[in-house]
Formats: sequence, C-alpha cells, structure tokens
Amino acid sequence: MPALDVITIGRSSVDLYGDAPEADLSASFRIAAGFPLVKGFAAGRSVFGDVARGWFKGEVDDAAAVKEMARRYRRLSAIWDEARTGAREQAA
Repeated sequence: MPALDVITIGRSSVDLYGDAPEADLSASFRIAAGFPLVKGFAAGRSVFGDVARGWFKGEVDDAAAVKEMARRYRRLSAIWDEARTGAREQAA
C-alpha cells in the first residue's frame, strides 16, 4: 500500500492527504479506479506542497509556481485517466 497519511473514498472521489510522491499516488489511483463508485480524485499538497514552500521562501516566482502546480495537476489527471482506462479494460 502507498505511503500516504490518509486515503478516503467518499461518494465519488478518492481524497489523498499527504505530500505523496507520484509513484504512491499512481498506485493509489490504480486501486481506487477499480471501484465503479469512485469517479475522480482530490489532491492538495502533492500538487502544491514543495512549490508553495519554495514560493514562500522567495525561491520561486509567481509565474513559475503557477506553471509548476498546473503541470503537476495535469500529470495527476493523466495518471487518473490511465488508471481508470486500465480498470475499465480489465473489467471488460
């Protein structure tokens, strides 16, 4: 099981609490995607955690922080889409 602080499966999403590496999120998504009830995910610190810390320290400017957070969210969305597609193919 991935090393996240907490994983909750609500009515329609997987909520991940923790500053988790991409590999852990991917593993969690693959597990959750197999449940038809789960429709998506919510992530926070995995997207913005270390970027925000760098921004607060003045190591990253506004534009770079926004660009990196958007890139990370797009990446997680792609990982979710891949997990969901794999789960659907496996169920067929």
